[in-house]
Amino acid sequence: MRERPHKLTKHSSPREGLGGLPLRESLGGLWLLLPVLFFLILPSSAQTPEFRREYTTENPLVYEDAWDLWPYVFLDDQGKPTGYNVDLLKIIFEELGIPYVIHLKPTVQALEDLRNGKSDLMLGMVANFHDEYTTHYGRNSLQLFTHSVAHPSNETQSVHEVGDLATQQVIVHEGSFSHHLMQDHGWGENAIPRGDMDKAILRVSAEGKGQVLWNTMSLKWLIHQYHADNLTLSPVDMPSGDYRFMANDERLLEKLDNAFTKLKAAERLKPLEQKWFYPEEIEEKEFPKWLKYVAAAIGFIILSLIIASLFYKLRERRVTKESRLRNARLALILKTCKVKIWTYDVKKKNFTWYGYSPHDRKTLSFKEFGRRYTPSDHKRLMDAIDQIANKQQTDLQLEMNVMDGENDEKRAYVVILSVLRYEKGMPRTIIGTKRDVTEVRNKLKKDQELMMRYQSVFNTAMVDMVYYDREGYIENMNTRAQMTFKMDLDEVHDEHVNLNDILSESDFGIKDFGGSDHFYTTMFLDYSKEKPLESRKITGCIDYELLLVPVYDQTHQLLGLYGSGREVTEMVETYRQAQRSIKQLIKTLQEVADHVDNINYALQVGGVRMVTYSPQNHILTIYHRMHEAQYVLTQQRCIQLTDETSKHIVMRLLRTMDRLQDTGINCDIQSTLRVRGGKQLCLQLQLFPVFDEEGIVKEYSGICRDTTEIKHTEHMLQLETEKAQEVEQVKNKFLHNMCYEIRTPLNIVVGFAEMFEKKHSPEEEDVFIQQIKENSTYLLNLINDILFLSRLDAKMVENNKQPCDFSQTFEGHCHMAWAHKQQEKVKYVVENQYNQLIVNIDDTNIGRIINQVVSNAVKHTVTGTVRCRYEYIGGKLIIVVEDTGTGIAPDKLEHIFERFNTSSNVSQGGTGLGLPICRELATQLGGTIDISSEAGKGTSVWITIPCEAISIEHKAEI
Repeated sequence: MRERPHKLTKHSSPREGLGGLPLRESLGGLWLLLPVLFFLILPSSAQTPEFRREYTTENPLVYEDAWDLWPYVFLDDQGKPTGYNVDLLKIIFEELGIPYVIHLKPTVQALEDLRNGKSDLMLGMVANFHDEYTTHYGRNSLQLFTHSVAHPSNETQSVHEVGDLATQQVIVHEGSFSHHLMQDHGWGENAIPRGDMDKAILRVSAEGKGQVLWNTMSLKWLIHQYHADNLTLSPVDMPSGDYRFMANDERLLEKLDNAFTKLKAAERLKPLEQKWFYPEEIEEKEFPKWLKYVAAAIGFIILSLIIASLFYKLRERRVTKESRLRNARLALILKTCKVKIWTYDVKKKNFTWYGYSPHDRKTLSFKEFGRRYTPSDHKRLMDAIDQIANKQQTDLQLEMNVMDGENDEKRAYVVILSVLRYEKGMPRTIIGTKRDVTEVRNKLKKDQELMMRYQSVFNTAMVDMVYYDREGYIENMNTRAQMTFKMDLDEVHDEHVNLNDILSESDFGIKDFGGSDHFYTTMFLDYSKEKPLESRKITGCIDYELLLVPVYDQTHQLLGLYGSGREVTEMVETYRQAQRSIKQLIKTLQEVADHVDNINYALQVGGVRMVTYSPQNHILTIYHRMHEAQYVLTQQRCIQLTDETSKHIVMRLLRTMDRLQDTGINCDIQSTLRVRGGKQLCLQLQLFPVFDEEGIVKEYSGICRDTTEIKHTEHMLQLETEKAQEVEQVKNKFLHNMCYEIRTPLNIVVGFAEMFEKKHSPEEEDVFIQQIKENSTYLLNLINDILFLSRLDAKMVENNKQPCDFSQTFEGHCHMAWAHKQQEKVKYVVENQYNQLIVNIDDTNIGRIINQVVSNAVKHTVTGTVRCRYEYIGGKLIIVVEDTGTGIAPDKLEHIFERFNTSSNVSQGGTGLGLPICRELATQLGGTIDISSEAGKGTSVWITIPCEAISIEHKAEI
């Protein structure tokens, strides 16, 4: 169970109250106030409405909680829920008459069920990391979680307060308050999270090192439960946690709090607290007087027995000595044979594990004993025990796999079960012996594999394989050897072929192995003169390569020979020819090396690199020396290293070379790489096709020059010139356009306002008012656009990114843009292929861009369709607006984003700042906006905004 920090900073144990006094003394006065509080609460409780839903036998209240928060709530050895929380809720549910069911699960799963409505109630801490799972907590504090550290008694406590966690490593419960606290303070690397705290306690107790930080009562319970007497529990000064009811039904929480208050006031919960938290403080009942006399009599009898036992002391010592001797002998035998013993008590249903020393024993439950076995082996073992316990079998032998606890290695054991002791004719104790046979099995398996490999190599080898006995006679030979000597194995055995027969006139024989480890030679064998074997079909002279390896026994006596060989007649002749060719090749290579050195010197002095491109594998290779590649680039890498201004050139050149065009290449490109001084690397490429024997281009080869300094100088001169011209032009054009655009509607407003003072008819007033309204609105929109554009230029528009369901807001932006501008002959379509698309964007500024683009499409479309769609691809939100309107002429399209460009929307009364604002706004959002249009055939606008998608849910395809 997770914990949450409490407002109190001073450490206090669950048995301490206010001011550090004992809990009973600090609450003594509060017990007097509980009846008054009960009557104050009773009127409001009587008026509390009923539960949100009715809990019946068919529809009971579902209580779920964690299964590993000892002693509050956990699963016992039979897998049933138990603990303080379970007993408390049973009493409260019985008091309220509510049917219920109890399920214990992992903490996260129980919290998820509470949030999703699969459960109705849970007990937990008032913690911020619990707020996402529940909406309400109870008002009563059921328990106050304090924190302690469990450590070996022989080690000094190193964690006294919260600040010590910054330097000390501790084991914490995964997801608990301690875990969250260390992560929030940046001490996460010192936290060792564990899911099973019982295993953590056992491991620290066994290894005698480590520290476990958790709530005090849980650590105290685990230490007592597993008899970890070598551990000490020390308090830690850190915030405590408030443990309350958790539910989504306020009325249920109020009923539970009222029932808890009544039970607390009536002291009905005190036995539960003593049972689970303070069992040692249960007051002993006073014995009657007659029991005291009985106790005195028993004491007298015990004293008499003690005196009598002195008589048997010497005999007991002698028996004990003999028993220890037998135990030591038995332990030595068991250890030598690698046999371990355990017993099973049929009535108590527990196991006792015995080590090699007399005091090395451990009592284990079903669950603990079965952890090292696989589920199937554990079931087989329990079935065998049941058969022996029911007298179906007297003894059984099983082969099982057990996990080694030290390195999690699976080992093979033979387990023998038999009855050790009977009680009333039925088996009472079953003894099991376990012998490790892993090495035996592994050795047998290795021997089998070795034999299989030997047979496979011997029979499938591409050389002659022959085995000779200690006298030199052939016992076995593979197919390859039979083909070489043109005789099968039966003929060899019939004629008793010897090693000397194979070697013909060679002086070497079986007797020449005087302790040597091998014999290797290439011999010239002449079988044309004599044939020592009647069945030999081989004639002529051959060159034969032979390797003989002797095989000795443990006394270094020769057992036989393994021979491997092959006929190398053609190889020897080829070798002689190769030697003559090598001499000529060395001479040619020396001439080539001199030529390469000259080329490398020229490349180094001239600052030039050689370049080749292979159309077959699309690889561009740059050499700083002949045959020494400096860079090997794929097409994709070439494009990535190319600047945007030169990407179309590089892509065109790559396509030209991939098409094997027999034309030379000469171009200048800019890369994304930077050289000294932060200058952009510029290169000049000159490549020429290289043809194969059939006249087809096989590759392109040429040189590459670094023109960075030249291009940088030219670029700087051009920028300075354009900068001076552009500043003057932009300033003049903007002032001229702004004065004109503001003065025109302002003159109209002033002119029509003055006409009211002149003589006019009443019908003309409506015209005057309409013109004033239209031009005032146009003037207001113009000023707003100018002010917003100024803010954009000054970088004052904030990019406020927030999670937003764009599948909902997109349709709203589109409908808002054409809500009051729709025409009968135009179809307005919004294509939305997502049920949900939550992205992190600035929806307000993106909505302004969509509104402007859609408004322009509506203005210029009289008949046909205005279509809006979007899609999320590769971390970018792509919005497309298409219309079948009047379109834009090519000469006007290139000036469409210029300020006060009203050439395309004069008839609609545009200010000429809408699209410039959209482009500048999209740029500041990190995106782009592009327009494709043709006069009379409509316009398409693409808006690309980079963003991060949080949740994507596509609509089902029909």
